[in-house]
Amino acid sequence: MRRLTLLSTLMLGASAAAPAEAAPPASAPVAASAATLARLMEADTNRDGQVSRPELIAWRAASFARFDRNGDGSLSLDDIPSFLRGAPIGSQMADLIRQYDANADGRLARAEFVTGPTPLFDLADANHDGLATKAEVDAAAARLRAIGKP
Repeated sequence: MRRLTLLSTLMLGASAAAPAEAAPPASAPVAASAATLARLMEADTNRDGQVSRPELIAWRAASFARFDRNGDGSLSLDDIPSFLRGAPIGSQMADLIRQYDANADGRLARAEFVTGPTPLFDLADANHDGLATKAEVDAAAARLRAIGKP
């Protein structure tokens, strides 16, 4: 279960971006779930009830080593146990790599992960002020649940 929790945390921002005013498309990747979006609040390091983009970037930087399970300095399918690679967790990691891998080497360097896209943050930041409040995160999660992405 810990592996699944780590990957769902890792997947913050790994889904397709969608306008905040509209429901996300039903075709959004598996990673775009209400549960994953709710984990965005883990990045609220100053505990003010909202996450700023700089807080999210800092959280990603601090979390990278936890996700790099084999310690090689990058994220890849090698960080998932072989018996899980064919499971949904493996396809979610592959989706993450496709979305963040700027140099197309099949791995995510620390810089690619830390400064990569933030579509779940963008989905939650309904008023586009650079802050995702708890209320905005809850509303975005409700939209995801409404289209069957619990």
